[in-house]
Amino acid sequence: MCIFNVFFDNRLSQTPLTESLEGLQPILRTSEEVRAEFKRKGISISQWAIANAFPPNLVYDVLAERRNPTRGQTHRIAVTLGLKDGEIVNDQELATAIGA
Repeated sequence: MCIFNVFFDNRLSQTPLTESLEGLQPILRTSEEVRAEFKRKGISISQWAIANAFPPNLVYDVLAERRNPTRGQTHRIAVTLGLKDGEIVNDQELATAIGA
């Protein structure tokens, strides 16, 4: 079970932030807002991380800004949580995009 749509506004309900929608911009949140949303929904950070196949300690590091979410898992975590605007690509898409 994926607790993915917890961080999207009602207009985006089931749509990931990574998809572009005409006229809608992703809603970026601060770490404090994300933590408050977890608390409001009764979801622990570890529970969300496991449900979304992320290492809990890495999610804690991203939320505490101990890790720069530039690439890899930290990037995917930050985009999924709505901390940063970005695109999540799978390995096949990445290989195709860089011409490998």
